[in-house]
Amino acid sequence: AAGGLARTSAADSTGDADDMVCDAAEGNAPEASSGLANFRVFSDRSASDLEAFEWNPSMDLLACLTAPPDSTLSIYRLLSEDQSPKLLSEKITGIGSALAWSPCGRKVAVGDRLGAVAVYDGETGVVLHSRRLHSRPVAALSWL
Repeated sequence: AAGGLARTSAADSTGDADDMVCDAAEGNAPEASSGLANFRVFSDRSASDLEAFEWNPSMDLLACLTAPPDSTLSIYRLLSEDQSPKLLSEKITGIGSALAWSPCGRKVAVGDRLGAVAVYDGETGVVLHSRRLHSRPVAALSWL
């Protein structure tokens, strides 16, 4: 099952943020009195064959990329624990392997296993740009 985590307080100088996320995800959230961050599960839903996902904090959107044979880009708006409507579901060209939101939060870059990168409009799913950069799988993307 895939779940979202919500941070409720800041870590002190003795806590490692990665350790706190792992502890909270495993149900071992530190006590509030320790000064470490506390987390709660925001949503707990199954996600079959999830290849990649990326949070867009400026617009409360979650982009998910499913593995083959579907290779679908889906975008969800996280409104509350009870409501997470799917805003977009587009079958992508190629076999998706990585994704990243643009700094403005309106575009999503998707890399594939054949070395191509496509930039999608996050609202309509339209491909804005596409280019094969090399012949190796795209493992990660970042906007400059």
